[in-house]
Amino acid sequence: LHYLEEAAAIARLITTYGLSQEEAARRLGRSQPAVANKLRLLRLSPECCDLLRRYGLTERHARALLRLEDEEDRLATARHMGERGLNVAAAEAYVDDLLHRKQTAPRKKPVYVIKDVRLFLNSVTRGMDTIRRAGVDAQCRREDSEEAITLTIRIPRRRDADV
Repeated sequence: LHYLEEAAAIARLITTYGLSQEEAARRLGRSQPAVANKLRLLRLSPECCDLLRRYGLTERHARALLRLEDEEDRLATARHMGERGLNVAAAEAYVDDLLHRKQTAPRKKPVYVIKDVRLFLNSVTRGMDTIRRAGVDAQCRREDSEEAITLTIRIPRRRDADV
């Protein structure tokens, strides 16, 4: 599998079976940081992923692109890496230089692209499971509509007698 396909497959595994990254890593025979690094690749846009494939850039090239917040910078950098055939060290140095130059410029507000809301819903589910295992009778209600998914979380307050 291509590393981007592998990242998507791991995300599907986690979503389908409600696994944590740690559980998925154990079942796949990998470390949790390795799984986390794969999943981070899913933050790259489809256009960026197309460039990575077209130029045959490696996973380490892709991770270097993740250091850039701006999508235009990522696309331009991916083209630059590919057209010039930069190895990973040269690509990372190029990104370092670009980031250094950007530090002196005024910062733009970051834009977040949500590719799959199920990842966020899984995080809420895992958090609720953790709260319940700690002995808190927390409840989560989900309502789906055409416009939105509404989650209502109820966490009871402790009474003075319980403390």
